Order: sequence, then C-alpha cells, then structure tokens
Amino acid sequence: MKKKSFILAMASILVVGAASTLTSCGSDGRTEIVFWHTMGKNNQEKLNAMIDEFQAKYPQYKVTHSAQGGYTDIESKIRKAIPAKRVPTMAFCYADHVAGYGNNTVDLTPYINSTEKILDKDGKDTGEIVGLTAEEKADYVQGYWEEGSQYIREGFYSAPFSKSTEVIFYNASFFKANKLPLPTKWESDDPNDLTAMWNLCRKIKEIGKENNKDITPLGYDSDDNMYITLSAQYGIPYTSIKDGKGSFDFNNAEAKALVKRLKGYFDEGLFITKGTSADNTYTSTMFKNQQIVMSIGSTGGTSYNVPKQNNGEYEFDAQVAQVPQQNETRDYAISQGPSICFFKNTKITDEQVKASWLFYKFITSPENSAMYAILTGYEPVRTSSYTTQQYKDHLAKLGGEEETLYTRVATLTSTQKVRNSYFASPAFKGSSTARQQCGGILTLTMFEDASKVNIDERIDSIFAKALDECEIAAI
Repeated sequence: MKKKSFILAMASILVVGAASTLTSCGSDGRTEIVFWHTMGKNNQEKLNAMIDEFQAKYPQYKVTHSAQGGYTDIESKIRKAIPAKRVPTMAFCYADHVAGYGNNTVDLTPYINSTEKILDKDGKDTGEIVGLTAEEKADYVQGYWEEGSQYIREGFYSAPFSKSTEVIFYNASFFKANKLPLPTKWESDDPNDLTAMWNLCRKIKEIGKENNKDITPLGYDSDDNMYITLSAQYGIPYTSIKDGKGSFDFNNAEAKALVKRLKGYFDEGLFITKGTSADNTYTSTMFKNQQIVMSIGSTGGTSYNVPKQNNGEYEFDAQVAQVPQQNETRDYAISQGPSICFFKNTKITDEQVKASWLFYKFITSPENSAMYAILTGYEPVRTSSYTTQQYKDHLAKLGGEEETLYTRVATLTSTQKVRNSYFASPAFKGSSTARQQCGGILTLTMFEDASKVNIDERIDSIFAKALDECEIAAI
C-alpha cells in the first residue's frame, strides 16, 4: 500500500471509531445525530454546507458525519456494530442491507405521519411539524419512496436520499461518423434492424474489421444489474415475496435460455462486463479510453464517463440514451443509489431518532435534493426539485457553451418516460446474496469454453450452485 493511501486508510479508521461512540447527547446539551455515508470529498462539501444550514435553523441539534468506504463496507461495518450497540443514528443503505439488519432499524411510519409541532431551542413553536404533509409525501418520486415499504415486515424502513439509474453512455462521434442509429431494444427477428442492440454491435464489429480494428462494441458496468434488468424486461422470474417470505425464483428454464444467448453474444465479442474484463475493470474506464463504443452504467457514475481532454478539447463527444427495452408493455430501468435508514437500541434516544428524521427531511428538501443532484449526477428524490430555479438553470445549459455530460444525463432522466421506468427488486434476508450470485452466473458462464464442456449442463450447474448459496444466506 502506498504511504498516502495508508495514511488515508488509518485516518478513516480513526474517524469511524470516533463516530461510533457519538450516539448520546453531547456535553454541550445538544442532541447528537450521527450519520454514516459513502460520500467522497466533493459530495461531502455540499453535505457540510447543508449541515451548517440545518444547525443554524435547529441549534439544539449537532450533526456528526463520516464516510465508511463503499456500500459493501458500510453494510459490513453496521452489521458488526449492531451487537455492540455502536451503530450511528442514520446511515446510507440499500434495501438489501436493511433487510439484513433485522429489527435494528426504525419503522419511520410514526415520524412520517407525526403532527407534533417542532419547537426551537427555547421551546417556541416554529410553525413546522415533525412529519410530512400529504403534499410533501406525494412530492417524493413515488418509485423511490415506495422502496421504503417493500420489506417483509410491515412498515417503512428506509427513505430515499439520492437516486440513480442506468443509461447508455455512447461515443456520439463514432455513431455520427458511421451513421448509426441508437439501440432501442435488445433483440430483433430482423437481422438488419440496427435499433436492436446485438445487431448494432455486430455492425460495429464489422466497421472495426474494415478499419483493421478489433472493437468491443458494448460494456456493462454491473454484471448484477445486467442480469436483473434483463430478467425484468423479458418477464423472467428473479426473486419475489411469497406468503410473507423471500423466494429465489431465478433457477428456471427462461433464465437459462437468456444466459445461453448472452453467452453466444459474448463469444462473438459483442460485449464485455466488469466481471469479465481484465483486472475487473469498470467499463466506464474502457469507454473513457475509447476501448468500447458504448457503456451501460449508473448515472451516479457520470463523472467516470467524461472523455479525456487534449488542449482543452474532448477526445470525442459523449452522449447518453435510455437503456434498450425489450418489454412491449412498459419500460424497465433499475433504480439504485443510496437511501437512508435509522437505527434503534438502548443507547439511542427517541429524541435522537426524531432529530435524525428532521435532518433527513432537511437534506431532501426540494432545493437541497436538486443541488445535490446537479453536483453529483444523481437524480433528485423530490418531484418539485425538477422545477426549482437551480435545476431549470442546469437543464437550460443543454445546447449552450456550458453544457456538460451532467446536463445531458439530467435532461434524459428528467423525462417522464425514464422516470416511469424505474423498478427495484424486493428486499429480504438473502436478496443481497441473490444479486451477487446472479451477477456471478453471467460472469462464470461467459468464461466457459463451449467447445470443451456441455454448456447446457454447465449452466444448470452454475444456477444450482447459485441457488444453494442464496438458500444458505437466507437461513
């Protein structure tokens, strides 16, 4: 490990250790809110500004926050902190994480519906209530908001903070030079239909050969998301909740047939995934380096798809489009990005939970949600954020000198068509393992040498092992 990285790692450990002890009222009498997240330095600058505004409005509260690494890291640390009662009062989460935290998270229903008046530090009525008005509830993007109640337990256990979806980042310079259409679906019975992704990829391969180049047309940044999204679009069972219990439904003939077709496309050299790339490289990096022509990845990772510059000029024109759709009745694009859950134990007071909820309300106000989205490439979680002046100004940059890839992403994801496409898989104990295992199904199958093994038998074996792992995790 490099010296700088070691120092940063040690500093992070010290911060985590310090934060984990701050779950009681401070020595200055203020109620403490402890917030764990996965934000990088730039995003934390905006968070700090919001904290300053919150504490100025509510001086009786004190917010302490710290980054805990990535999403896997924060989940692992919280699981370890639960038995010792050293959890924060609130933290970034995915629904799968919350399902695994058991009964240690707070049902937010009473806080959401509370009509209790908020008092200032002197006990005077501020004119606000703890809960959300009917208008405020309706203002949260419903696809994001509903995720909070998609658990086996009745109640509302997570609330959206900033969300992302997947889009195609594509080399518009290449598309324009070769007069190519954008893909709108995955497969077509017409081999000449270039709006079908796999036909388009074959055409790009041909263009490469004509120029003595071996081009990989498409990259998919997440093996997990590729499997889950295609399952949704093709109507193939993945996971579900049945009779109040989580169910692993992915081991079926339709899923195996799809994976086998994908194996054929992979062997043609039409696509690559992070899991099948050399050194587990993100396909956004390959896109940026012009090793691939298209990359499907998270809008939250927009910055990683911005082309390099030479003498102030971008090496190519990067544009965005909606992911291809195969379902004729509705569009499907995965909903991801952090929500926030709240913790309870004998060391966390009711006042701290209420304070943490009020902080959540503040940082997801229409204005704050809009600003965070503009700065990060994520999407606002409030519908009215799209009509705030700062977001209008952001979208207005499209076509002008200040237009950026962020502007293009925001313009695409602000459309009702894209916003209506979001979906999330049900969360329950073991659902996180299902995601990982199904992504692994793709990775493992793509690496198989079909000339040396019976590919059908091998796929059967890979699916069966994945199901076994999921069932063990659910125990």
